[in-house]
Amino acid sequence: MRLRFLRSGFALLLTAAAAPPHAARAQVPAAERTDTLGAVTVTAARVALAAHHAPVHAVVVGREALADAGARSVADALDARAPVVVRRYGPSGLASVSVRGAGAAQTLVLLDGQPLSDPQLGQVDLSLLPSGLLESVEVVGGAASGLYGSGALGGAVGL
Repeated sequence: MRLRFLRSGFALLLTAAAAPPHAARAQVPAAERTDTLGAVTVTAARVALAAHHAPVHAVVVGREALADAGARSVADALDARAPVVVRRYGPSGLASVSVRGAGAAQTLVLLDGQPLSDPQLGQVDLSLLPSGLLESVEVVGGAASGLYGSGALGGAVGL
């Protein structure tokens, strides 16, 4: 048995020694490489586009429409006027928002551009916010993560 192992090991050694010399060549050091890339710039900006060129759909609900709803909380106002789904957990419990079927953790809620979402759960209780603080509501449906970050996979609601 031992003799067979030695023979197979010797055969393997001979096979490796007979390999072409370029197969065992080391990598070229980084200083000697000549590959170069041009400058790459990736930006996301909020610019005005025609509706048929926009990659996502945005809806803005103004102060008058929100006042006509007669809502006491932001959850009531969004439920009455904005194209979102407000999920309520009990009569006086948590009220979270979702856009286009995404969960509350995948829908970013912003107040004057600042995220309101809980860092652990990724959602915000909209029943605690009074509707009087709203000037308008902007709902961006679809994947808005390129503009707002990973918390906006389903969309974003700007208050």
